[in-house]
Amino acid sequence: PSQNFPVEIVQTVFCASLSEQKYCDPRSADEPLLLAAVCSQWRTIATTTRDLWSSLNFQASCSRKHGTELLLLWLERSGTRPFSLRLALA
Repeated sequence: PSQNFPVEIVQTVFCASLSEQKYCDPRSADEPLLLAAVCSQWRTIATTTRDLWSSLNFQASCSRKHGTELLLLWLERSGTRPFSLRLALA
């Protein structure tokens, strides 16, 4: 159904769907990961919508390799948007 809408409209809806929690938690089934898992079209739109990737709740308990990859992915997808990082040490 979203194929009939311009990408900009879908992006606006995606951004409006963000939870009120300031930082995205990659361990949860929340946006932007949830949006990217719906179908290939949504994945393309979600992974290129910079505002969806502009914050991250980073758990220091992640393995070093996984944590580094995750942080780099979020930074890459956020592009030039201001980026907010919450570092949880426990």
